[in-house]
Amino acid sequence: MDKTVAYLSQIEETPINELVTVFNFEVEDWNTYYVSQLNILVHNKPQRAFKKPKPGSGKERASNIPHWAKGQRPYVGESGKDFARRVLDEKYGKINHDTGPRSEFNMLKKYGDRGFE
Repeated sequence: MDKTVAYLSQIEETPINELVTVFNFEVEDWNTYYVSQLNILVHNKPQRAFKKPKPGSGKERASNIPHWAKGQRPYVGESGKDFARRVLDEKYGKINHDTGPRSEFNMLKKYGDRGFE
């Protein structure tokens, strides 16, 4: 191994018409590790942890959210406002979202603030 630094200069997509086996894995406690017989050092961005749901009724947790957002959770340290913005940006793109009292933004914000520890 000569420790040469190489940078990714091009990405190509190759369509395939058959099923292939792929592997997606994490190495516990390590974000960088060597792969292949070429000893290529790779770096994975660590996954952010999600907040844990609070127990309680739907009203207490403000769980009246759009059906398409079911299963979404805020990250640890993410405010309800930032959670709502992230989820809506993923769904609709980065636009100015309606933030009125009955808007999807407001429902998601309340859910993010009240429904998680």
